[in-house]
Amino acid sequence: MADDNPWDESLNQFMDELDKASSKKLNISIKDMLSDPDKYSKDAKFDANLAAMKQLVISYFGEMIDAIPEEKQRVSNELGRVDKEYQAIDSTVKDKASFVNVPYIEPTGLDFDVDKQEVITISGADNSIDGLISKLLGISNYVANVSTQYKNYMLGAWYFSGTTRGYQLVIDPPVSRVIIFENAKDSIVNLLDSLKAGA
Repeated sequence: MADDNPWDESLNQFMDELDKASSKKLNISIKDMLSDPDKYSKDAKFDANLAAMKQLVISYFGEMIDAIPEEKQRVSNELGRVDKEYQAIDSTVKDKASFVNVPYIEPTGLDFDVDKQEVITISGADNSIDGLISKLLGISNYVANVSTQYKNYMLGAWYFSGTTRGYQLVIDPPVSRVIIFENAKDSIVNLLDSLKAGA
């Protein structure tokens, strides 16, 4: 975050555009609403204004995504492929970990020293990856599934904890403006939702 704003610096460009739109359409600054919610929370129309602001955000990003239909379809296909690769690799990791008695865990969070880990990015499953997983398990105290979910898709990542060094195996995720827009939309909508929770 920058300048004590409640939103991440990466959202600044979107917030500038949304601020212009909200000031024009709703006569409310989204930046001001997020930065100084107490100023708005006592207003009798607060819930209605908040709902209108959320809809404006959703529509803003929806229009940008709809303007790039070919990229939208491409990233959908890529996510489907990555999800299938996740299922295959996760099954392999589980089976091999069980065979060599290395604990396989699915933690809700995991902190590790980034200076003492090696990140291995792969495109998918093949025979060489099968051998790599066996090798990593051979030097691990445990393996953690640290994958993330995006919509209905899993973006695969596994952390193999060694005695002196950790290794993270990651399936290369698709890069797309669609994902950037979706993540930005979700972040801003969550910020708006937090205003209602705190009101």
